[in-house]
Amino acid sequence: MNPKSKIQHQKFIERSLAPLRGRTIGFIGAGTMGQALLRGLRAKGVSSRRLLASDPSPAARRAAARCGARLCSLDALIRDADVVVLAVKPQQMAHAVEAIAPHVRPRQLVISIAAGMTLRWLAQRLRRVPVVRAMPNLPATVGCGFTAITLGRAASAGHRRMAAALFGAAGAVCELPERLFDAVTAVSGSGPAYVFFLVQAWEDAARALGLPPAAAAQAIRQTLSGSACL
Repeated sequence: MNPKSKIQHQKFIERSLAPLRGRTIGFIGAGTMGQALLRGLRAKGVSSRRLLASDPSPAARRAAARCGARLCSLDALIRDADVVVLAVKPQQMAHAVEAIAPHVRPRQLVISIAAGMTLRWLAQRLRRVPVVRAMPNLPATVGCGFTAITLGRAASAGHRRMAAALFGAAGAVCELPERLFDAVTAVSGSGPAYVFFLVQAWEDAARALGLPPAAAAQAIRQTLSGSACL
């Protein structure tokens, strides 16, 4: 990339992250998806000062620190974060929401990435607090994800831009009505598994035709990648 292109690229990144400028983002849960979003935000230039993480798992905390987050207690995260990302598994959501509900404030934005936990469920427990529900997929871990977002009633256009900027750091973002979230979960959430299954069957067939395993793997991966580009 030539110097002029680098400057233009940097300006594009700065514009895309503008809605998050000066905001502190706290991740409750630092598992696979939390780490993916942290890496994406750091890669786009968000300061470590603006990224907080809280997780009971020592391994997850170490991983979050490697991704550039400042580790803190749940109380400190709720006190200091402008955006609170609930990046826990669905079975952990009730406990996480119960813990933060008495402390979150209407000036904060709460974003949930837990599958199956509806806006209505969240709004009943986080009264008056703006809520966004998001459904990212596994390719976000390599910066090529697809995330659907939907806004709760208390969320504003500014909150929409903040959510889009946050998930845009790890791929593409699309706003959809919540009634389509089961569909998008089937298509983009489960989609990578379908691709992996196809590639495995494809490799098995290639080897059955006599191709050496290394050549079969290279041919299929390059064909898959090239076809996507085409």
